[in-house]
Amino acid sequence: MLGSFIGKYKDCLTDERGAVVVSFTVEGSERYAARQCAAAAQTALASGKERLKIEVNIDKPKRSLNANNYFWQLCDKIAQKVGSSKLDVYRGYVLEQGVFEAMEINAAAVKLFSEVWGARGDGWLVEIMDGAERDGYVLLHAYKGSSTYDKEQMARLIDSVVTDAKELEIETRTPEEIELMKQRWEGSRL
Repeated sequence: MLGSFIGKYKDCLTDERGAVVVSFTVEGSERYAARQCAAAAQTALASGKERLKIEVNIDKPKRSLNANNYFWQLCDKIAQKVGSSKLDVYRGYVLEQGVFEAMEINAAAVKLFSEVWGARGDGWLVEIMDGAERDGYVLLHAYKGSSTYDKEQMARLIDSVVTDAKELEIETRTPEEIELMKQRWEGSRL
């Protein structure tokens, strides 16, 4: 295959020789792919390959049933609606769900620990809390990213983001699709 792109049907005309000329309009980021296809067709034509097989299909965006992917999609839509970043919205939900390990560490190690913990992913956050029992130590809540959540934790996370999306009049998947995602969730084993 020389390539593909997404566009909209424009028209179908008959030229002076009786041949049919079909046109499509291509906009946005798909223009590059369309130009690449046109260049590939021109190259094929220059090498003597005049006939091309052309297919037209209905564009159906891929819909993953992965709960974490869906969660991120809704975070992005919520962020757009409220004028925030997807990452800030995501991190807000991670903090809200409260999946963390409480630990006391030496105050001198907090910065390094936070960097190492946070390098695991966008949802791996560290909050410094009050209440360390030993002098020179700090109480931390080390939050885990949503990819590590078990079924129950992920179900709560999805329910929370879906509720917020609906309140903001953002279209969500059907209750059946959402339930299926929650049931299929296994999470990573970190």
